[in-house]
Amino acid sequence: MISWIAWMGRRRRRPSRLRLTAGALLTLWFAIRPIQLSSTEWWRSPRVTSSIRLTHVQRETIERLYRARLAGRRRCVERLVQATNRLDQLLRDDADTDEILKGTQSVAVAAAEQRTFARTLNEEIAGVLSLQQRAQLAAMVDGHVVD
Repeated sequence: MISWIAWMGRRRRRPSRLRLTAGALLTLWFAIRPIQLSSTEWWRSPRVTSSIRLTHVQRETIERLYRARLAGRRRCVERLVQATNRLDQLLRDDADTDEILKGTQSVAVAAAEQRTFARTLNEEIAGVLSLQQRAQLAAMVDGHVVD
């Protein structure tokens, strides 16, 4: 009985492969995920608005959509940051494997919520644009021309 307790004590001190793998995968995910190279408020750029011929009414509509969703976007980002910070702390503290897995799941869920929120907003904004404007904007984004 004592040797089993001693073995468990030694085992808990060393980071498990699962913990190391989870930490490495999470770090890798953050390192390789797409980074936004353009402003989130592209409709304010004179260069972009003139290139796609964005009207004043369209610009105001997009601005209203963006401002209406700003608080929700902020909450999504805050949840992701909190979940990431918690997982980072769990990894530093050499926490229990189950807690690390729960923390990893929380980060994944928060990141998915943030992506879903951004995709929904982008779809709403795209609905304001004509097909030609969408195509021109997509070409600008692909070429990283957007300010």
